[in-house]
Amino acid sequence: MEFTESEFNAARWHLSSFVCTKAMQMEKRFALTWRPDPRAPETLPEMQRAYRHCIIHATPFPIWDGGSENTIYMTANDNYAFRFWHDMLHLALYAETILVDEVELGHIHVGCVMAQFGMHSLEAAMMRADTIEQSKYEAEHGHFPVDQLAFVKECVRNM
Repeated sequence: MEFTESEFNAARWHLSSFVCTKAMQMEKRFALTWRPDPRAPETLPEMQRAYRHCIIHATPFPIWDGGSENTIYMTANDNYAFRFWHDMLHLALYAETILVDEVELGHIHVGCVMAQFGMHSLEAAMMRADTIEQSKYEAEHGHFPVDQLAFVKECVRNM
């Protein structure tokens, strides 16, 4: 897919606004807020325990605060908003943190973006690269790309 730097940055703004809206919807649906935390849950059972704790004690849900420097979102807070939306989908769908479930969640994220921006939009391609392709990369290499923004750009260029 071809795009200019200006188009890519506009799509980043669109996605940032979109994921913040999704995070607000999840806050209402799950009756809780969120906060960045270095000790955030990593597995579905940990997320379920954290959710119960948050509901019982009226505390924000912990979202991992690392790796938010070079992402498709405009700010680290936008990336945290995406992670909250993503983690709430794990809870809603009982999705584990294994590749097959991460890819399924990625398809849900992409579908939501397609519904908002169009099936062949740059935003949809970026979300696919950020979720599905990064999950595959992590499964193969044992870690996510250090520069997620560059990874997404390259993936989208090759779509």
